[in-house]
Amino acid sequence: MITQGFDFMAVMFGLCGALLWLETRTNSTFFSWFPSIVLVMFASMALYSVGLWQFTEEVRQARESLRDNLIPAMLFLMSLKFNLVIIRKLGIRLFALCLASTTSIMLAFVITQQLMQNLLGPETPLTFATMSAGWTGGTQNFVAVKEALAVSDAAMTYTLLMGALCYSCWLVLILALKPLRSRFDQFLRADDRGLENVMRSLQGADDSRSVEMPALAFMLGLSLLVAAICNHLGTLVAAVGVLNPMIWIIIISSLLGCWLPRLNWAEWQGVKKSPASCSTSSSR
Repeated sequence: MITQGFDFMAVMFGLCGALLWLETRTNSTFFSWFPSIVLVMFASMALYSVGLWQFTEEVRQARESLRDNLIPAMLFLMSLKFNLVIIRKLGIRLFALCLASTTSIMLAFVITQQLMQNLLGPETPLTFATMSAGWTGGTQNFVAVKEALAVSDAAMTYTLLMGALCYSCWLVLILALKPLRSRFDQFLRADDRGLENVMRSLQGADDSRSVEMPALAFMLGLSLLVAAICNHLGTLVAAVGVLNPMIWIIIISSLLGCWLPRLNWAEWQGVKKSPASCSTSSSR
């Protein structure tokens, strides 16, 4: 039985790595119905149920320490590539449509909670809030809000499973309606020229690039340093009595990630073109 903090973290990282490897190598449709994050939660709970590890005080401290530092580091790295110029090219209509979609998702969770609150568990409002964050902001936003609200893994696992099933059914319906896209755009008077500009901008980016190991180590060290600073700043700001420390940590790390890319992103990454791309550019 695992009772040491390092052993526990080694098993969890090994589990995540194995599931990610299977997802990328097998290309199975199984992972489209059951995302890796759901499988990680299910597998960790199953390993705990069969007695592979025990939630001792050392394991708890190791888990909380790694979690509280990796979340701001992850958000910082994710926010580094935030590009407001590209977002502005989407146009006001697409931007308003995105906000309307986000609002509709949030309202749907609230209405569902109010209609079925007698049939749901006490943590359901928190799990619904976390799910809405994931549906509107991706996996990183999902993890950040989950930890900020202190939602238990047990409650979150079943909500994730139901969310994945509902999402898959809805996706099938959306794909079936694809032939009606032109009529729907005409009815809404949708203008997708802004989206076309963004796609052209992305197509112009050079994907045949490699990252130098010193630059990778620098970014990893910088993200962990930012995480440590954000933890202290978040605790100081939360001492005023407004929100909890984790929410401030998330806000500060995200803002830092959005601000720092004013420098050259390629220089930050230490990106250098591969020989193939160099020969292509020289031939031009």
